[in-house]
Amino acid sequence: LAHLIYALGIRMVGERTGQLLAAHFSSLDELADANEEQLFEFANAPECPPLTSDDLAKIDNLYIDNFGLDPEEPKFKGTMELPEETAAAV
Repeated sequence: LAHLIYALGIRMVGERTGQLLAAHFSSLDELADANEEQLFEFANAPECPPLTSDDLAKIDNLYIDNFGLDPEEPKFKGTMELPEETAAAV
């Protein structure tokens, strides 16, 4: 998770801050769902480097800004099962 957060390219979020975010939030979903109060709580921790409100907003919009996904639950149609012909060949 820390490597993924770092790879997103958020300004002022390097490897160490990515590690701190990963330690503070247990999953990318939890980080993306964090409200402003939770992000400011993280940003005010003594070990956290200074983050601007723009940086926090970018963290808050992880799914939209970096993955182009709507933070709502996905709605899948169909199944994840392989057709019989394909399953038999595997």
